[in-house]
Amino acid sequence: MLKIKPFLFTLIIITFLGAGCSSKKPTPTNQSPSTTNQSPSTTNQSATTNISKTYTMDEIQKSNTPDKCLTVIRGIVYDLTAWINKHPGGDKNILKLCGIDGTSLFVNKHGGMAQQEQKLQNFEMGKLE
Repeated sequence: MLKIKPFLFTLIIITFLGAGCSSKKPTPTNQSPSTTNQSPSTTNQSATTNISKTYTMDEIQKSNTPDKCLTVIRGIVYDLTAWINKHPGGDKNILKLCGIDGTSLFVNKHGGMAQQEQKLQNFEMGKLE
């Protein structure tokens, strides 16, 4: 018969049981229900209601450099300047958005993806006039 040392047996059991439990992140208890696991459409709607500053498309078009990169996605204005060199897909993908309505580019690549939609909110500046 195969002999397994008690420590090794315990380690195997913990690993096996832990693998089934680690697939879901626990919900932090200090978060309000309105900020946990929102769908992208809910997130965008709530973000829109909190915006007070408005921008014109002319202002957006003038902000089309790596030093000042504004874009519009779904009528919301975002300052992506700080994200240019941090974007996992490379800076060129963000630079394409500078100074334009980047809705179709963003939606075609990331639309409906909760993580990307939430990350985008961090760069919110206002709404398009």
